[in-house]
Amino acid sequence: MSTDNETGRASILEEKHLISILLYLKHEGLTRKIDLYNNVSFNPRMPEKIDRLEAAGLLEQKTDGYSRSTLLRLTEKGDKVAKLLDDIDQMLKA
Repeated sequence: MSTDNETGRASILEEKHLISILLYLKHEGLTRKIDLYNNVSFNPRMPEKIDRLEAAGLLEQKTDGYSRSTLLRLTEKGDKVAKLLDDIDQMLKA
Protein backbone atom coordinates (compact mmCIF):
# COMPACT_ATOMS: atom_id res chain seq x y z
CA MET A 1 0.00 0.00 0.00
CA SER A 2 1.44 3.37 -0.96
CA THR A 3 1.27 6.56 1.08
CA ASP A 4 0.41 10.03 -0.14
CA ASN A 5 4.11 10.95 0.06
CA GLU A 6 5.09 8.08 -2.24
CA THR A 7 2.49 8.77 -4.92
CA GLY A 8 1.96 12.51 -4.55
CA ARG A 9 -0.60 14.39 -2.54
CA ALA A 10 -3.20 14.24 -5.33
CA SER A 11 -3.72 10.57 -4.42
CA ILE A 12 -5.87 11.74 -1.50
CA LEU A 13 -8.58 12.45 -4.08
CA GLU A 14 -8.78 8.77 -5.05
CA GLU A 15 -10.81 7.99 -1.94
CA LYS A 16 -14.54 7.80 -2.56
CA HIS A 17 -16.54 11.00 -1.84
CA LEU A 18 -13.56 13.35 -1.37
CA ILE A 19 -13.99 15.06 -4.74
CA SER A 20 -17.75 15.28 -4.16
CA ILE A 21 -17.14 16.89 -0.76
CA LEU A 22 -14.81 19.50 -2.25
CA LEU A 23 -17.18 20.31 -5.11
CA TYR A 24 -20.15 20.56 -2.77
CA LEU A 25 -18.31 23.00 -0.51
CA LYS A 26 -17.12 24.97 -3.55
CA HIS A 27 -20.69 25.52 -4.67
CA GLU A 28 -22.37 25.89 -1.28
CA GLY A 29 -19.75 27.74 0.77
CA LEU A 30 -19.93 27.55 4.56
CA THR A 31 -21.97 24.41 5.28
CA ARG A 32 -23.24 22.49 8.28
CA LYS A 33 -21.79 18.99 8.43
CA ILE A 34 -25.30 17.46 8.46
CA ASP A 35 -26.14 19.30 5.22
CA LEU A 36 -23.04 17.83 3.61
CA TYR A 37 -24.13 14.35 4.72
CA ASN A 38 -27.64 14.94 3.37
CA ASN A 39 -26.35 16.05 -0.02
CA VAL A 40 -23.21 13.95 -0.54
CA SER A 41 -23.38 10.74 1.51
CA PHE A 42 -24.30 9.22 4.85
CA ASN A 43 -21.34 6.84 4.53
CA PRO A 44 -20.28 5.93 8.08
CA ARG A 45 -16.71 6.92 7.21
CA MET A 46 -17.63 10.51 6.30
CA PRO A 47 -16.15 11.96 9.51
CA GLU A 48 -12.82 10.27 8.68
CA LYS A 49 -12.98 11.61 5.13
CA ILE A 50 -13.64 15.14 6.38
CA ASP A 51 -10.77 14.81 8.87
CA ARG A 52 -8.49 13.65 6.07
CA LEU A 53 -9.33 16.69 3.94
CA GLU A 54 -8.74 18.91 6.97
CA ALA A 55 -5.35 17.26 7.63
CA ALA A 56 -4.42 17.96 3.99
CA GLY A 57 -5.25 21.64 4.54
CA LEU A 58 -8.22 21.65 2.17
CA LEU A 59 -11.04 22.40 4.59
CA GLU A 60 -11.67 23.69 8.09
CA GLN A 61 -14.16 22.49 10.69
CA LYS A 62 -15.46 24.66 13.48
CA THR A 63 -18.31 24.47 15.95
CA ASP A 64 -21.00 27.11 15.70
CA GLY A 65 -21.42 28.30 19.28
CA TYR A 66 -25.04 29.23 18.76
CA SER A 67 -26.44 26.03 17.24
CA ARG A 68 -23.54 23.74 18.23
CA SER A 69 -23.47 22.47 14.65
CA THR A 70 -20.16 21.65 13.02
CA LEU A 71 -19.52 24.04 10.14
CA LEU A 72 -17.28 23.23 7.19
CA ARG A 73 -15.59 25.54 4.74
CA LEU A 74 -12.82 25.31 2.21
CA THR A 75 -9.45 26.82 2.99
CA GLU A 76 -7.76 29.00 0.39
CA LYS A 77 -5.85 25.95 -0.85
CA GLY A 78 -9.04 23.86 -0.81
CA ASP A 79 -10.84 26.51 -2.84
CA LYS A 80 -8.09 26.44 -5.48
CA VAL A 81 -8.20 22.63 -5.68
CA ALA A 82 -12.01 22.63 -5.85
CA LYS A 83 -11.93 25.26 -8.62
CA LEU A 84 -9.63 23.03 -10.69
CA LEU A 85 -11.89 20.03 -10.05
CA ASP A 86 -14.94 22.09 -11.02
CA ASP A 87 -13.22 23.17 -14.24
CA ILE A 88 -12.45 19.54 -15.06
CA ASP A 89 -16.04 18.57 -14.27
CA GLN A 90 -17.35 21.29 -16.62
CA MET A 91 -14.98 20.21 -19.42
CA LEU A 92 -16.16 16.61 -19.15
CA LYS A 93 -19.81 17.68 -19.32
CA ALA A 94 -19.25 19.53 -22.62
